[in-house]
Amino acid sequence: METAAHLAAVINITKRATMAPPTSMLSDNINADVVDIDAVISNNCTISSCNDSRDDYYIDSIHDYVFPQTPEWILIAINAMVLVIGLLGNFLVCYVVYRNISMQNVTNIFIVNLAVADFCVLLICLPPTVVWDVTETWFFGTIMCKLTLYFQTVSVSVSVLTLAALSVDRWYAVCRPLQCQATPRRAKTYTLIIWMIALLIGGYH
Repeated sequence: METAAHLAAVINITKRATMAPPTSMLSDNINADVVDIDAVISNNCTISSCNDSRDDYYIDSIHDYVFPQTPEWILIAINAMVLVIGLLGNFLVCYVVYRNISMQNVTNIFIVNLAVADFCVLLICLPPTVVWDVTETWFFGTIMCKLTLYFQTVSVSVSVLTLAALSVDRWYAVCRPLQCQATPRRAKTYTLIIWMIALLIGGYH
């Protein structure tokens, strides 16, 4: 019985020895681990290149979004023509009235004030509006944004108030010519009041 038990113990030890992994398999596992690390490093490099490609994609998308397309170039060309013609026309109105003293009457003073307001509207309102409409982006900073909105409000208010004053003057000239006779000096005073009211409206806005 003891001999049989001894033989069984020897057989179990031999089986365990044969079931243990050889040294070559351990070295293969180590090499496999090294390969896995290299794969991770290569994957990191691939992710970095993907990030670079994503950055390029975002830059191209922003360029396509901001850069004008064909319809927007047409809009820019039309507004540029309006800007040049409007600035030139309003400047000529002011220049002609200034050079001819005989033309400096009440109506023409209001018309000159209206031309100055339109000149400011074209110069201050039109270019930023076109840039905003085309790119849907503001490039000029916070201070310029506030100043542009302020002067836009002022110039538009001057235009509206000048048209209102001109309408009142024409109504008095047609309906009640003897009741209120406006003079150029009084018209200049009204013009100054119009600008003061417009500045207050711009500050309130």
